[in-house]
Amino acid sequence: DEAAWSWRRPYGMEMLTRHAREGWGAMPPRGGHPELSDGEVDAATRYLLGSDS
Repeated sequence: DEAAWSWRRPYGMEMLTRHAREGWGAMPPRGGHPELSDGEVDAATRYLLGSDS
């Protein structure tokens, strides 16, 4: 959902991937899936933001 994620882009990929890996607020680390590797979490974050870099 482009609208749901577009406002997060100004925070930068580094911060957003760190939050995805470590958790943020009510969001658990790795989205509640501790079995995911850093690469998988990073790829999911890039996908959700519509960025392939």
